[in-house]
Amino acid sequence: MGVFGNWLKRRADLAIVQSSARDLERFLVSLRGMDPEELGALVAAATVLRVNLEGARLLPHAALGVGILSVSKQSVLQFRMSEIAQQFQRQGEYASASGAKVWLFTLRACTIPDVRLLGRNIWIELSRGFPYVLTALDDFEAATHIAVSQRVREDFRFVPPGLEPGK
Repeated sequence: MGVFGNWLKRRADLAIVQSSARDLERFLVSLRGMDPEELGALVAAATVLRVNLEGARLLPHAALGVGILSVSKQSVLQFRMSEIAQQFQRQGEYASASGAKVWLFTLRACTIPDVRLLGRNIWIELSRGFPYVLTALDDFEAATHIAVSQRVREDFRFVPPGLEPGK
């Protein structure tokens, strides 16, 4: 790749970082505006989605950590997660769409070092909802008559390695 090709690649990489930073910052602002009960419902939706996608082998658990998968594999997963979020939005399933965005932005933070701090800040905000997740899951079961798996109830405090608050 020549000088022009290198310059073009750097410009494209910078655009990706800037776009990701803007998206994560907007999401972080929305999380900061939520009360803990709302965050609990969001964490509940995100956990149900993660467990279901992992069970269907669409989201490898190993993808949810800093530096674990290659950038190309992470990019494929980000694209897939973006499609899932858009599909939920088209169907009017906004809680599920927000849950998908949790994982989309988490994957970006795991892949792009320049937005890692934003990813940690997202998880700081999400963790404010942890005390309310079980109540949100109970409310979901009561409203829909759909049982939530025990794994969801046990694993909702999962924070991707490398994005733990306090790191």
